[in-house]
Amino acid sequence: MVAAYRHVLVVCKRLQTFHVIRVTTILNVYGIFHHSVLAISPFLPRVVTANYNSKTSAMISIFKRQIKLFFVCLFFITLKSSFGQSAEEILTRYFAASSNGEISKWSEIKTLYATSIGYYSQKSFETKDNTFDPSNLGYAKIYKRWPDEQKEELFNDSLFKYRDGSFYFLKNRRVIFLGYMDPIETAPDEKSTFNFYPIRIKNYMDKSKSIAYNGKKLIPGKSTPSYEIVIKEQGLDHILLFNTESYLLEAIYFQEPDIYWLISDYKLFDGYLIPTYVASMKNGVVFSWTRYKTFEFNIEFDENKFNPRYEGKNQTKALSTSMFLNLNETTLDEFIKANFLGKRVFIDVWATWCGPCKWEFRNYDSAYYSVMEREAIELVYLSIDKNSDRKKWEADVANLGLKGFHVMANKGLIKSIQKLVFGDDQINIPRYILFNEHGQIVSKDFVRPSNPLFKEELNRVLNKR
Repeated sequence: MVAAYRHVLVVCKRLQTFHVIRVTTILNVYGIFHHSVLAISPFLPRVVTANYNSKTSAMISIFKRQIKLFFVCLFFITLKSSFGQSAEEILTRYFAASSNGEISKWSEIKTLYATSIGYYSQKSFETKDNTFDPSNLGYAKIYKRWPDEQKEELFNDSLFKYRDGSFYFLKNRRVIFLGYMDPIETAPDEKSTFNFYPIRIKNYMDKSKSIAYNGKKLIPGKSTPSYEIVIKEQGLDHILLFNTESYLLEAIYFQEPDIYWLISDYKLFDGYLIPTYVASMKNGVVFSWTRYKTFEFNIEFDENKFNPRYEGKNQTKALSTSMFLNLNETTLDEFIKANFLGKRVFIDVWATWCGPCKWEFRNYDSAYYSVMEREAIELVYLSIDKNSDRKKWEADVANLGLKGFHVMANKGLIKSIQKLVFGDDQINIPRYILFNEHGQIVSKDFVRPSNPLFKEELNRVLNKR
């Protein structure tokens, strides 16, 4: 039917202008001639008028056929706007809208760091009731390295302080690492890695046996229909629904489980248009959703970021909580070697009575911790409070909820810091000291975390760029 329609449409386009002119001309000429004949008919012989009436009937019959053909063409021309777009045209417009016509630019992304908040309700899935339980909210950090390495770190708080576990998707295997138990490997067919939708759809098209446009279809819960495209692979149909105005992807429908992926809230990140909300819906009820908060592209990752065995052996609990260290060392050099050998360390020197120190703590948000974690930097909060203020220090640590290691300096360590960092001068805080993985001080007076150039300076002194 679609092929027949297109053939008629082509013919009508060619004949449309011709028939408009022809019909108009026939009407004008016939009108003038007919009125002239009527004016002189009383003076004409009866045989002439009879012959004229016969010719007039023939002309009217021809004219009716012309009018019918004209309106048939007009109908098909009008119908094109709602039915005549091909699947290829719709997909081309989608790529133009989502990628500014440059689908290849997505391949320029080699690594990705993203944060998200998610929700899942087994009850909603099973009972079809649209319920919301805030206790089922989860938070995640995503590290992706193309083509097929990904790590998802799972947290139970929005500040990413308390981590529950990690999921690794590594080439042909999947690794689950919950808490501090040994990693568990599961079947490789459960592997699922992050891909942007233009890349997904382009891959579908490259493997397709056929691509078809099925007209406009209504997504459950929506009041306006969407364009439906079906891309068929061997034994698999990809059913895609696109917005009829923006041509952006609105949903993917999976027939066998009868589930829709709802895709919306597109935002620009470094020139890339990305949906920030993806939900799963069954029987008209959304039972899970993910809302992406941040995206950063082409960031350098530590090689061990995608090594679950390394994480199992080397990760400390302080990565997700606050930990107190027992101090036995009396020099800064001994302290680093005894507790953080082979690791980068950022020492935050502070005290409970230091107002500016606590003001800086207000800037220690998820973005700050993300930067430090990506750079594999251990956070150490070194208090120079007197031993008589220990209870106050412990209470402050508990209330502040600072992620990292906490230690109260003894007299020997304070003297060592004063000599090594301040040149035997008076100690001024807050003070920030940065060590590299070789136990060497790379900065005795690093910029404050509240400084807008903090991240840039960190990259510079660690020779990251």
